[in-house]
Amino acid sequence: SMVKDKSSGKNEDLITITELSKENKTWFKKIMGFLDPTQMFFLLISIPFLIIAPYCFKNIYEIVEETKLKRPDYVGPKWADFLLLFITLPSIAFGKWVVYKCFSGYYMRNLPHKHQGKLRQFKVEKACENIFKAGYFTAISVYGYFAVVKQLPFETPVLGNGSWHNYFVDFPYTPFLPATTYYCFLNLSYHTESAIQMVVRPGNDFFEMFCHHTMTLLIISIAYITNYNNIAVPFMIVIDNADIFVGLVRALIDVAPAPLVLSAYACILVSWGYTRLYVFPFEIIGVASLKTFHYAAGRMTPHYFMTAMLSVLGILNFYWYGLLLRMGYRLAVGKQGMEDKQKDDAAYVNGKTKNN
Repeated sequence: SMVKDKSSGKNEDLITITELSKENKTWFKKIMGFLDPTQMFFLLISIPFLIIAPYCFKNIYEIVEETKLKRPDYVGPKWADFLLLFITLPSIAFGKWVVYKCFSGYYMRNLPHKHQGKLRQFKVEKACENIFKAGYFTAISVYGYFAVVKQLPFETPVLGNGSWHNYFVDFPYTPFLPATTYYCFLNLSYHTESAIQMVVRPGNDFFEMFCHHTMTLLIISIAYITNYNNIAVPFMIVIDNADIFVGLVRALIDVAPAPLVLSAYACILVSWGYTRLYVFPFEIIGVASLKTFHYAAGRMTPHYFMTAMLSVLGILNFYWYGLLLRMGYRLAVGKQGMEDKQKDDAAYVNGKTKNN
């Protein structure tokens, strides 16, 4: 009987391995189906950064250790701070779960009747995610501004009349606030959780979101540990605020009156246009990154690497603004536009890709 038990155990293991192999092949086939020319472009942009990243982190580790040796008395960011992710990451996931429990019933009752079955459930989940998104980015922007930016001894050039050059006084031993740690790791956790969801439930935008999450997670991590935080925090605040209205529009689009949806959409165009198309390329990249290389003597690797990744995010910002304009067009043309969007969601739920 022992021999039989061992034999049956081996067979079960083989079945499990076979099933996992099939699931992996299905997942890989699915994401490969998303590779239209646009998604291929974002995949090809991402690959060099993934190749270079290990070398950069080796150099960054050496820079951080050298910085500590020169000023052992300085209290700044530490590698051990990344353990905070074990608290902040589950907190983000728990927050999304709470929002789903609070609002899923409302959406299930109020979504248009044409959305049924898996499509209806999918839309409920996405709407709840976007409520969390709007609330999270509102809260984190307010916290970052009042707990971090307003406590610094100099004025930010984006949210005030200061100069980026002030942020490099005594760099890399610039003023470091405990609130900076919480702000950065909450943002890092939000994007990490989003990246996990992207892998678990890949959509048609898989490779552009892969590019976005890769750049964002690397930038926040490198900026934090190399103490570029006094620039990274204002940057994240002005960038995050546009996502408040993106989440709001997506949460309202199927249940709210058209004037309310259009008002939120107008806020997207204004906030996104200012923060992503003006502040990002001209202030964050053009001044804070490109005109401050002389402050980064001895630590050029992270400065160059982050500047390059910011430039990739800049490309994504212009691309996404084009999609936002297209979304406005769809809303303007009315029924036909909404049918197109419904068709996209239905294709996702049914497991179809752009190339099917």
